[in-house]
Amino acid sequence: MAESLDLILTASYALVAGLITALDIPPAPAAICLTPLVLFAPGYAIARTIESPTRSAGLGKRWLYAVALSMASVVLGGLLLNALFSLTTRAWAIWLVSLTCAFSVAGLVRDQRTRPIASQDQRFHWWFRRRLTRLSGLQVAALVASGLAVAASVILNELSARNFYNKPVTQLAILPYPNPDSAELRLAVTNLSDRVGRFTLIVTRGGRVWRSQLVVDPTKTWTREVATSGPPLTAFLVRAGETQPVSEVTWNG
Repeated sequence: MAESLDLILTASYALVAGLITALDIPPAPAAICLTPLVLFAPGYAIARTIESPTRSAGLGKRWLYAVALSMASVVLGGLLLNALFSLTTRAWAIWLVSLTCAFSVAGLVRDQRTRPIASQDQRFHWWFRRRLTRLSGLQVAALVASGLAVAASVILNELSARNFYNKPVTQLAILPYPNPDSAELRLAVTNLSDRVGRFTLIVTRGGRVWRSQLVVDPTKTWTREVATSGPPLTAFLVRAGETQPVSEVTWNG
């Protein structure tokens, strides 16, 4: 059973990665958790299953094969999904999880039918355990702190990028309605993002000011008709919680 523990852990991780994809968690933690599913897990299951039952490739070579086979699986899966279905993150995750679990199960069945191999993997595990037990508390703390620092930097960088680039995309427009010769204008606020947009629309005309609180669903447009006659009309669009307009349009007639 101990010789097959790596395959059990690989399949278990793949199932957890599939659950993470289904839960649709924020991008930064998802990237950290799902990177092994793309770069390592499928290839490791394949390499572990197809290697000779009487001669192990060794842990180092197996890991090298794992990365190469994982990348090949990702590319092949992308081509198949693009040709047969749709190339989405969830479809790609299903492909990789299914591939990893299938080869892990095949490897477990193969291990049960063959004699466990005493190879340099076991010597490596013994060497690793011996080195690990020699680490001081300060060294372990330094390693943990380094890992947390890397994870925190990735998360903070992702959050700052999201705050800067992933704001709701909107369009504010003033157009004659329903044609250029009509006596009405149409104010239109279009939410082009995939999130609900909350805005304040400020319209000024001849010293008069109108304010409207808007909630615009994703990919939807809020509209309002006003007369073309009168002084020039100016509209400002402000996101909820902000003070500076994100868009401004003027109609001079």
